Amino acid sequence: MTESDAAQRQRFLLTLTDVLRGCGDTRAILQEVSAMLGRHFRVNRVGYGHVDEQLDLIDYDVCWTDGSVPPLMGRFPASAFGQPVIDRLRAGEPVIIANVRHHPLTSDAATIRTSHEVDTRAILVVPLFKAGRLRTIVYLNQRPERQWTPHEVELMNEVAERTRELIERGRAEQALRESEARWRGLFERMGEGFFIGEAVRDDAGRMVDFRFVEANPAFERLTGIPVNQALGRTVREAVPGVQDEVIETYARVVDTGESAEFELHVPVLNDRWYEARAHAIGNGQFSVLFLEITQRKAAETALLLSEKRFRLMADAVPQIVWITDAEGRTEFFNRHWYTYTGMAGYPGTAAEVAVSVLHPDDRQVTMERFNQARATGTAFNVEHRIRAASGDYRWFLVRAEPHHDPATGRVTQWYGSSVDIHDRKLAEESLRASEARYRTLFESIDEGFCILQMAFDAAGRAHDYRFLEINPAFERHTGMVGALGRMARELVPDLEPSWVETYARVARTGEPLRFEEQAASMGRWFDVFAFRVGEPREHKVALLFSDVTQRKRVEQALREADTRKDEFLATLAHELRNPLAPISNGLAILRHAEPASPVGVRARELMERQLMHMVRLVDDLLDVSRVSRGKVALKKATVSLNAVVELALETSRPLIESARHALSVELPQEPVLLHADATRLAQVLSNLLNNAAKYTAEGGRIALRAERRPGERLSLSVSDNGVGIPADMLEQVFDLFTQIGSTLERSQGGLGIGLSLARRLVEMHGGHISAESAGPGRGSTFVVDLPIGRPPAAEPAGEGGSRGGGTDGTACRRVLVVDDNVDAAETLGLLLRMDGHEVHVVHDGLQAIAAAQAHLPELVFLDIGMPGLNGYEVAARLRAIPALAKTVLVAVTGWGAERDQARTRAAGIDGHLTKPVREEDLARALELRR
Repeated sequence: MTESDAAQRQRFLLTLTDVLRGCGDTRAILQEVSAMLGRHFRVNRVGYGHVDEQLDLIDYDVCWTDGSVPPLMGRFPASAFGQPVIDRLRAGEPVIIANVRHHPLTSDAATIRTSHEVDTRAILVVPLFKAGRLRTIVYLNQRPERQWTPHEVELMNEVAERTRELIERGRAEQALRESEARWRGLFERMGEGFFIGEAVRDDAGRMVDFRFVEANPAFERLTGIPVNQALGRTVREAVPGVQDEVIETYARVVDTGESAEFELHVPVLNDRWYEARAHAIGNGQFSVLFLEITQRKAAETALLLSEKRFRLMADAVPQIVWITDAEGRTEFFNRHWYTYTGMAGYPGTAAEVAVSVLHPDDRQVTMERFNQARATGTAFNVEHRIRAASGDYRWFLVRAEPHHDPATGRVTQWYGSSVDIHDRKLAEESLRASEARYRTLFESIDEGFCILQMAFDAAGRAHDYRFLEINPAFERHTGMVGALGRMARELVPDLEPSWVETYARVARTGEPLRFEEQAASMGRWFDVFAFRVGEPREHKVALLFSDVTQRKRVEQALREADTRKDEFLATLAHELRNPLAPISNGLAILRHAEPASPVGVRARELMERQLMHMVRLVDDLLDVSRVSRGKVALKKATVSLNAVVELALETSRPLIESARHALSVELPQEPVLLHADATRLAQVLSNLLNNAAKYTAEGGRIALRAERRPGERLSLSVSDNGVGIPADMLEQVFDLFTQIGSTLERSQGGLGIGLSLARRLVEMHGGHISAESAGPGRGSTFVVDLPIGRPPAAEPAGEGGSRGGGTDGTACRRVLVVDDNVDAAETLGLLLRMDGHEVHVVHDGLQAIAAAQAHLPELVFLDIGMPGLNGYEVAARLRAIPALAKTVLVAVTGWGAERDQARTRAAGIDGHLTKPVREEDLARALELRR
């Protein structure tokens, strides 16, 4: 330290001494000391925090800042800057850190977050102890990193020591103020009258009067003299005619310093009687605590006049009333005692009463309490059972006050009452039993239960919670063992922030919440009822929860089934409209052409083919229904594998050839005989082959292979190089009404029941079917495993799909027909040509764009659900060609819902026709102009 630094330090300490010697509020002095420290050390924040070790909290009530950082005020957890920091302070060591964000003591995430919130990196904290306990901390905060020098630490320690006495004095003064506040509250609310008087003396020094210095509200109520009219005045002024004996009594107390307890009669105050206690308090002042006993004195007078009246009054009391002498010998019992016990006379001493009427289990404690009260001269309280005349015992609460001789102060009598509390004791016993039942219920209920205590960071935000109480079902539902007393983040590191926020809201508002939440880390769902318990400041929340994971899974399954149902119904409508379109077109053609003409023959062929397609759709639906209900019986016989394969190929070959696929078939060289239903197995293979043909681009490869496996098993596989199957769909493809890719450009026809039906038929034969795929665009393989010997039984499946066009026309126009369904496109084209229109037909989106640019059609009939470019994308591209600005676009599709029509309008399409198209709708479409 340089000489200049030493001088500056000395000036600082001298100034500090002057400040600490100053008068004023402790907090204000500490605030000034904080400001001095801040300027001397050139830091951003200085303050004091008072430690409440019992609650593990620190009250930051003094803080100075240079304006660049927010003040740190309020009550926070002691470990806000990390548990290692508070542990070091409790060990009596200062905390000296240049950068809390890179120091081992403050490396945890919560502490670093706190440092960001208070905008602090460098800290210097000095602890102050009293009686071995951490009481106060003094801290310096700096926003940037700072290396604290030994001289700075030494000076902070000295400042802390010099302010220790001021802080402890402030605590004592605060305690005194709180004590005075409690006394003032008692003074204002007590039922007894109270006043302080100050002696007024004559020239000879005798007290001849006294002046009212202070009085409580009860003074006015018991005397009738308003307090504001009494204060500052003498008693002779406030109570004209007061007797001299009153002043003489208080004069003895003031002059002798001895307290006095007495009864006082003041006729001028409406003939009132008072019981008073007077005490000298020095400097000629005395205090008086008094009660008005006018009514009691009247009663005593009445009792003195008539013993009979006294007994009548005692007997009118609903409890047992009794009086004994100082040793406990009975002097009086009211009639309720005799009525209850059946005794004829006084029972004798307290010990004799205990033996004669008390329950054996209560005798010892009763006598111990009574003997203790006799020895100390204090009130006697006990609960015991007294035997009734019937022999039964009932519980009584016994209270007795000693009467002290005014002259000797010794106890002369005991005045007591015995109140029947039997019903209350039974209720308490019932409550204990209820609590025991609650505990049993708590331990045995299936619902999980826990009580949490929320934890808040330095900014007052909830960030965690501690488990204060849990039941056995809690561990069963959550799997968290040993959670009691631990923080949630210790058990669940990836604790959901939404849970903490929800529970904190319940703790703050007190409003209960019922909700469902998913515990992702547990893979479970819970139905939770949260409500606040205890005082709001305790931040406690109780949770009653049950595991609803199974219900959520069922709900999800129902939603998925409902979605598949909706998709199936839409697909069914689409698939039924597709064959209806060419049938409708064919009928229209036959109305205009000779049946024997080439056009008529062609139309009939198309209609027959589409009719057979519809029959297959209906057969598939009936088959899957019958299989689902167990109504199908397999017609098993010995059949060769070659015959089954040939039957399947006969069904599927037209679809495979129309798509120009290359089909390879590999079968075992030796004959394979199966005990099976040949028709149903052929149906399985044809479904697999049809799927391969539909989901493989034109000119693809399809392979059917069969081979014997060990254990007399046969493996049949159908492979293709088509669109493939995503990994998450490999099992779902066998679910009812499921199709791969339901978007328009992937629409391949079918109802999504073929694979489901195939699986059921294979299982009925004692085998199983599975799907394999390397992923989208990489083909797929379906493998059927069957027993060669004697399998079980199975049932039908299906597939399907087709598209259609319109009918009838008006004036000759240049028309482009676009539809990937060849039959639908051809029939619509034939129909339009018969009406004299110039027609061009194409079967995909790219061909449509090229044909439109080449022929500039006046009207385009456009299918929506096409592979490659769908109808919406084709419409968008056509609208972008200036030469086609006046071309009318009409959608011809199997999708006819309102949302589908709205989408066509949004795509710039002028009309929307739903397959099969009626002639009159087609005629109106031909008249459309842009």
